[in-house]
Amino acid sequence: MELSPALPAVHHDLARVYLAQQRPQEALAEIEQEPEPVWRLFGQALVYHELGNKKEADAALGEFIAKYSEDAYQVATAYAFRVRPKTPLNGLKKRTSAEIPVFLMLRLILC
Repeated sequence: MELSPALPAVHHDLARVYLAQQRPQEALAEIEQEPEPVWRLFGQALVYHELGNKKEADAALGEFIAKYSEDAYQVATAYAFRVRPKTPLNGLKKRTSAEIPVFLMLRLILC
C-alpha cells in the first residue's frame, strides 16, 4: 500500500480489516481514501452502518445500488452486514472441529 496507495480496493480492504477489529473510526478514515468509486461507496455503506449513521449508510448503499446493481454479491453482502449478529462466533467453543471452518467462513463473509 505504501508503494501504490492508489491501487484499487486496497483502502477498502484495510477498512474491512478495521471493521472486523471493531475499529470503525479508523475504517472510516481508510475508506475515504479509496480511489475506486465502486469500492469506496460499498465500504462507506458498511462503515457508516457500523458507526450508527443510518442516513449516510442508506445513502451510500442506495447510490451503490443505483450505479452498480450488477454487483449482486456486494449488494447482498452489504445487506447481510446490516443484519449480522454482533458476535457471531460466541458459540464456537461448543462446536466440533468439523464445524469450525464453516463458522470461520461465515465470519469472513459477514465482516
